[in-house]
Amino acid sequence: MKLIFLDIDGVLATAENALMPKHPEFSFPFDSDCVTILNKIIDHTSAEIIFTSDWRVYFGMDLQRLDQLFKYNKVIKSPIDFTPNLFRKRYKEILNYIHKHNRSITSFVILDDMDL
Repeated sequence: MKLIFLDIDGVLATAENALMPKHPEFSFPFDSDCVTILNKIIDHTSAEIIFTSDWRVYFGMDLQRLDQLFKYNKVIKSPIDFTPNLFRKRYKEILNYIHKHNRSITSFVILDDMDL
């Protein structure tokens, strides 16, 4: 399985978008240019999304709510899973996920604005 470990802030939700009107449930919208690029990556690779963003806490680790968020923002796929919450140690969360699921992962990419 091909995976995209996906952050939101700084990747899909940019500083410019933070100034846009907020949706009552979904915060501010994702950057449409960033969504276009993500959709191209998904379309060309058929990769699945693993959600790594701190937004996990805001959305209560609820894939159904994230599905609504991603559809609202016109992302062609929604996350299928989360990395574990290891208290802001994102690189460890991703490594933990990879080690736990290594038999099914064929390749992956990490889309994040942090230096991991």
